[in-house]
Amino acid sequence: MQKKLLLITLIITCCSALLCGQDQKQPTDEELDFIYQITYGMGKLLIEKPEKYFFKEEKFIPEEVTDYNSIQLSKKDLGKEFTLAGNLYRLKYIYDNKVVLEILKPQESEVDIINLSKNGKNKFVPYSVMEFLKKYPEEEENFWKYAGGPIKITIPKSSFEYFKNNPNITLEEYKAAFPYEELNAETPENEKYLIFHTASPVDYNFILYAHL
Repeated sequence: MQKKLLLITLIITCCSALLCGQDQKQPTDEELDFIYQITYGMGKLLIEKPEKYFFKEEKFIPEEVTDYNSIQLSKKDLGKEFTLAGNLYRLKYIYDNKVVLEILKPQESEVDIINLSKNGKNKFVPYSVMEFLKKYPEEEENFWKYAGGPIKITIPKSSFEYFKNNPNITLEEYKAAFPYEELNAETPENEKYLIFHTASPVDYNFILYAHL
């Protein structure tokens, strides 16, 4: 399972780089097909509603973010612009288990998320690998898709909006819409979204925090 998670982490990192035009090597036909399958799969994952959720609640201790620049937001704040440790964002979308930030100023520090319960006293967190396998052994293949997280990925606005507006797009249609040259083109930071894919639904308040 650990080897699978390492592979998945590598795929997500490579996928993010490809979606943002950071791979300069001309791929072979086999590599190109793999690239399209991975980026297509990630795009679908970011807009589809999970079939199931696996997460637990733990007490939220406010001191957890004391040493960070943080902000508490909810669906009421959609469209709001805010700054975190030199990063300027706009809260663009909240749906299912995703939070989408529009990057308005190039990122200077990493941002993370804490998803809070209705009363704000607890937080929703994913299971560790061992906890998950012990509690849901039959779901091992679904860990990365439904229980891991939060996953962070940076994706061009154009790619995300295309998947959002065409949720039933096929792989072949995706290939036609995004030739490799366009897929591999460098994307400026202010033309990207930063997306958090969490293990739990984002129904209440959540906290975004970054190093000062």
